[in-house]
Amino acid sequence: MYARILVLLVIVALASSELIRIPLKKVPDNRQKRLRNVAAKGLRSRFGGNGVVPLVNEYDLDYYGEISIGTPPQTFKVIFDTGSADLWVPSAQCENNTRTPNGCRKYST
Repeated sequence: MYARILVLLVIVALASSELIRIPLKKVPDNRQKRLRNVAAKGLRSRFGGNGVVPLVNEYDLDYYGEISIGTPPQTFKVIFDTGSADLWVPSAQCENNTRTPNGCRKYST
């Protein structure tokens, strides 16, 4: 008897679950232009002069999604961290050099 009730509850839970899909958007960047500049600096240093080629970590910030949080809903552009269960949203204390998809817009509570 309990097994039937458990199976019924599982079926109801699965039937009422909803899959939420958030479309991803590409962050515009100038990576190709920067790569050409780095290559040119490298060639200049190798064949005629000194050059410094900086190492730039892109943080893999290529795609973001828009979500709404709170009541009334506020829309946020966030980068989804698939390596953890955390969701990071830029706050009013966000510094200007922080890499976010929308240039670090400030959000408060």
